[in-house]
Amino acid sequence: MPPYPQKEFYPVANVKEKAWPFKIKAKENNDTLAILAHGFTSSPGAMADLADFLAQNGVDVEAVLLAGHGGDLDALAKASHHDWISSFEKVLAANLDKYKNIFLIGYSLGANVAVYLANKYPRINGLVVFGAPIYIRKEKLAKFFLPFYQFLRIKTWKKMWLNADDLEQMSAIGSQTDIPIRSIVEFYNFISDHSKKNIKEFARPILLAHSRFDNVSEPYSSQFIFSQIKSTDKELYILGKNSHGIFHKNRHDFLFKKILSFIRKRSY
Repeated sequence: MPPYPQKEFYPVANVKEKAWPFKIKAKENNDTLAILAHGFTSSPGAMADLADFLAQNGVDVEAVLLAGHGGDLDALAKASHHDWISSFEKVLAANLDKYKNIFLIGYSLGANVAVYLANKYPRINGLVVFGAPIYIRKEKLAKFFLPFYQFLRIKTWKKMWLNADDLEQMSAIGSQTDIPIRSIVEFYNFISDHSKKNIKEFARPILLAHSRFDNVSEPYSSQFIFSQIKSTDKELYILGKNSHGIFHKNRHDFLFKKILSFIRKRSY
């Protein structure tokens, strides 16, 4: 008998096995589901520890693979924000009639997509977002150089802030260490055209968390969301960590317990 519910992986063509999406059935006839979405250039593996924790505590889990991720850089470059939304939305739509309680949990890009879908589907019980990139560190500098990269036909940008530990963790889950320039432009467009414009319409229960010294997304991003949304049922935690990967390089016991409590209090 396994010590905790086991992951069931969904094979995806041209995607590394370690980046496959998965589900965990915590118990039979369960009425509560959490749908987890990873970050930009990452994979469902980034959410594995949280998925295991939730399943061990009675919550079914679906871990989404956002379109274009988990394979090569060409596949990522070809994926639009519409594709990212669609890949998440398909999993949500397939489970709407199966569960009484559904929570969306997103990290980085997955957080932005989760907010978009929670606005579209008021049936969602609540939303949990980590490191939501509304404002990016050195954003003005990056946007200044992007046209030059495109003019010079430079296709990718390397994540210069990564250390040996980061590289090891990313390799283990099939994440990318380079980013297609086209994907960066698409990412910025999604933030400006959807995330910033529509956040004021959000009125669902929400838990936000951000690393104080996040080296990718400004922690003000989560503070901005918290201050702009209509919802009065909201929690915000700014953690004293120095990584965009909020589940890495730190003890996540506190955050995981907060998430579980958030889910239990808003389940019927």
